[in-house]
Amino acid sequence: MNQKVAIEFIADVSYKNISKLFSLIEREIDKGINDFILFISSHGGDTYVGLRSYNQLKLLSKKVKLTTYNLGFVESAAMNLYCAGEHRFAIPNSRFLFHQSIVNYEKKSFSEMQLEEELNKLKSSNHTSINIIVDNSNLIYEDAKKLYYTGTILKPEQAKEIGLVHNITDDIKSIIGTNYKIYTIENE
Repeated sequence: MNQKVAIEFIADVSYKNISKLFSLIEREIDKGINDFILFISSHGGDTYVGLRSYNQLKLLSKKVKLTTYNLGFVESAAMNLYCAGEHRFAIPNSRFLFHQSIVNYEKKSFSEMQLEEELNKLKSSNHTSINIIVDNSNLIYEDAKKLYYTGTILKPEQAKEIGLVHNITDDIKSIIGTNYKIYTIENE
C-alpha cells in the first residue's frame, strides 16, 4: 500500500510558512511519496503568496495526488491553497470566507503613477482570485465576483452546492487510511 503524507497547515499564508510547506512536499517527493493530504485551518494572509502557492500546487499536482481538507476555516488567501486540491473535503461546521484582496503598505507616500500601479496590481490579484474560484467550482465569473466582493462566509453545505467542496465528512481515517505520516506547519 502506498504511503500518504498528511500535512496540517494551521498557519497564516506567509512566505515563511509556504516555504516550509513546499520544502516538506519536495522532501517527501524525493522519498517517493506521491499522495498528499493538506489539512487547512487558516485565516489567510498574503494575497500574492496565496496566488503563487496555488500555481505551484497545481504544477505539483501533475506529478502527485493532492487532496485538500478544510479542517475548520479556510479564509482569504488560504482559499487558493484549498482550491489547488484535486479532491476537496470539508469537516462539518467548518467555514469558507471570500473577500477581496487587501494590501498593507509601509510606505506612506506615493506618486500618482506608483499609486495607479499598485491599484492595477490589486485589481489583477482580485481578478485572478475570482478566476481560481470559477475554475474550481460551478460558479460563473459574475457570481464568484459577488461572493468575493461582498465578503461572503459559506458553510460547507453551501460550498458543496457551488462545487467548491466535493464531500463533507468528519471521517478523516477514510481519507488518509492507515499508512501515513503526518506533519504540522503552524505560526511560530
